[in-house]
Amino acid sequence: MKLLPTGQGFLRSIKEHVMPKAGIVTVAWVPEDDYQSDYDYCLKINLGDGSFEYATDRGRVERMNAAKARKACDMINLAIETARRQNDPWCFISKHRAIGTYSGLLPLKDADESCIECVNTEVTRYNRLIGKTYDRNDGFYTPLCLLVDKGNEEPLMINRHLIILTDPLTLRSYLDNWTTAGVNIPDYEVRIISHDHEFDAKVNHFFDHGFGVVIDPLVDRNGNLVAGMLIQDQRKMVGPEVLEFL
Repeated sequence: MKLLPTGQGFLRSIKEHVMPKAGIVTVAWVPEDDYQSDYDYCLKINLGDGSFEYATDRGRVERMNAAKARKACDMINLAIETARRQNDPWCFISKHRAIGTYSGLLPLKDADESCIECVNTEVTRYNRLIGKTYDRNDGFYTPLCLLVDKGNEEPLMINRHLIILTDPLTLRSYLDNWTTAGVNIPDYEVRIISHDHEFDAKVNHFFDHGFGVVIDPLVDRNGNLVAGMLIQDQRKMVGPEVLEFL
């Protein structure tokens, strides 16, 4: 369940609202081709004020077959009930369109936002009106950029991690940080990753070859990461996500 009102909105929300408090953030990534667009069921999340939201994947209402939808619904309802018993209920904040535990959302929400408790989840049939109302179809991750060595056209790496940036206008501050840490910066050019499918292909390629991917990294003088978004394959992650975006 994730967020995106505009292009790059998912990463921008993390950069603006989570990284200032957390520094290093793990971002769960799943490739675009895992999205199923032809199933008939989706999950409706009922909220304490009588409103509701839908579980989404990359800014689109997540569609499932009936069996998967029932299983996901049961798991989410169990998690909601468990959190409620622990007096740390699942809640929703509308401005950031984020769902998480009450304690997890408090540092993220703005002063004029309320934490609306999640009552339960139910399986419902998908229809075009739901999609039209709740889908956000702009780029989920992109546009982004990376640096490429002009000599060999290889991308810049730090500690076996591909370096990606969200804003080329901030490049100078990152270059200053990396060179202070002793990173050799070759004669480079900036290349744009325009679409999510390009980002997916790049991440897949580097994961398959045993490398990592990090966005907007800052390192200390010993080259250790102190801030940035570490991309992790969600299919290989263990345990629940700390924060989910619709």
